[in-house]
Amino acid sequence: VYVLRKNTMPQVQEFLYTIGKERGVDGYRSGQPDEDHKAVLEEAMQEAEDAAQRVLGGETSIQLTPQRSYVRRLQHLLGQRYNVSSTSRGRDPSRSVMFYKP
Repeated sequence: VYVLRKNTMPQVQEFLYTIGKERGVDGYRSGQPDEDHKAVLEEAMQEAEDAAQRVLGGETSIQLTPQRSYVRRLQHLLGQRYNVSSTSRGRDPSRSVMFYKP
């Protein structure tokens, strides 16, 4: 039995990806190879790191580009590591993290 928290496209895609991995269909998500997802993750985390440093350098707030929930969670953790406050804004698929001064 599988439970989807919301009946949204990102939730359904995540579910299908998870089922595919369990059954041995590995390497694709939303039609892209895993390598593309690694590059997207690295780029998103670099953007978050740059934004955290800019906030520490004096900027009031920085809105990051929209990401899926897993990447946003990692960006929030990175913000904690840099001791900047963060919040997610918007609705999927345009939901994104904003860093700001605590």
